[in-house]
Amino acid sequence: MAAATNVSPGAASPTCDTSSPFTSGGDCTVTPSSYKVTIYEMGLCKSHPYGTAKTDEEFDASSCVVTYRDAAPTTVDVATILTGGSISMPGASSAPTEGSYGYPYIIMGSTFVTSAVHTNSVDTYYSKSDCTVTTTEADFGECTDSLTQFGNGGGGGTDCDSGYVGAVVSGGTIDAFVTNTSLSRSQKTNGASSGVCIKSGRLVGVMNVPTPVTVTANTISVVFNFVLTNYGAQFYENDGGGNTVADETGSGPFSGYFVVTEAD
Repeated sequence: MAAATNVSPGAASPTCDTSSPFTSGGDCTVTPSSYKVTIYEMGLCKSHPYGTAKTDEEFDASSCVVTYRDAAPTTVDVATILTGGSISMPGASSAPTEGSYGYPYIIMGSTFVTSAVHTNSVDTYYSKSDCTVTTTEADFGECTDSLTQFGNGGGGGTDCDSGYVGAVVSGGTIDAFVTNTSLSRSQKTNGASSGVCIKSGRLVGVMNVPTPVTVTANTISVVFNFVLTNYGAQFYENDGGGNTVADETGSGPFSGYFVVTEAD
């Protein structure tokens, strides 16, 4: 019996408003100044690698093909492309086997490094290296988030919800799973320590596309595009009580989509 469990997304966070203060007790998303990740692998699957119910503990690669792999990736700043820059990806790319694939996937490190700036009707706010927020530009820094749990660590901090499924993104929905380096997920009961899933270190994102990705003899590339504009970083107002000044910042919801390019 599958013992891994998932949580479902709530309402999507709004984009931070430039014409009004932060919302008391709320959060909002912005375009990040930097968004640094490590990418280990990308590929395509014919069936969901964590099963139809998405609760399997092990990644089933039997229906999958790998299109990109890097066993020891360096951290890349995806936000570079927002300003016209490029990203060097030194891993090995390979042509996928012809066929139809409904579940593209990406495997990343579970640590995200982001920075962000937001100006609203009150002031300009900057992320700090400790993931708090300042209005002093000289203190602007990058915040490091390590994703180790999707639930609240219930049961005295020993329960693990290692999956987050059904988030709506461009081109379908995306599921995210906290795993270890073998892509194995923690069990729900006693699967965490102090609220952190025991099996962690990787984040597996699996797209669910309504129209399967079709690879033919003319396919020349399968590319994953991160969605960052108005999305890759967040500001949080945690004090409540009518306070409208952000207290914390961090990476926004993980999102993206795959694009298949065919030769003319």
